[in-house]
Amino acid sequence: MEFNDIPPSIAVSISKGDAVLFLGAGASYGSTGKIGESTLNGNQLRDAICDEFLGGDLKMLPLAQVAELAKNDSSQENIEIFISSLFEPLYPAEFHSIMSSFRWHAIVTVRRQNKRDF
Repeated sequence: MEFNDIPPSIAVSISKGDAVLFLGAGASYGSTGKIGESTLNGNQLRDAICDEFLGGDLKMLPLAQVAELAKNDSSQENIEIFISSLFEPLYPAEFHSIMSSFRWHAIVTVRRQNKRDF
């Protein structure tokens, strides 16, 4: 992806520094490891969490539910360390580097709120 591939109205907003980059769950898509391994998708991440924390069971459940059950059996910190270990070795795709060369008004993402945060 190059700047020329971006629709003109969005390109103008970026060049003025008016655009906001929103990074969601798929932001790591396209990243690869040292030997070409690709990033995990949601189902693969769910399965890895099940294997690591839940004895390989419950792979039919959604990722959010599996993560919550694993957190209850272990801890939030252990889940975060495990997920980080899966994604830290990855190298960005070319388009990730290109994104950092644009002028963004802000870069935002989402975080799941804990019930106690309300």
